Amino acid sequence: MSLNDTSIADVQHVGREVTIVPSGEGAVRVKIEDAELPESEATFAEVLISDVAQLQLDTQGYLVEQGSTMNLTVTAFDMLGKEFDAD
Repeated sequence: MSLNDTSIADVQHVGREVTIVPSGEGAVRVKIEDAELPESEATFAEVLISDVAQLQLDTQGYLVEQGSTMNLTVTAFDMLGKEFDAD
């Protein structure tokens, strides 16, 4: 297992679990090979490590009366404008 740019992230491999530990922002390419199958092809994954670049607030109205409440939805976007997963 290897990364194309270790200045952005580090990779930890324990058993069948792979963890990418970020140390900066940017795109990294993870290369995964099965050491037990020397004839197998490597698999690659592209990972974007980004802080939240933008928050979008969606409300059901425009004005909130003082002392009242309103439900709203917050959506976070990365530095490329892609929405983060809800969880």
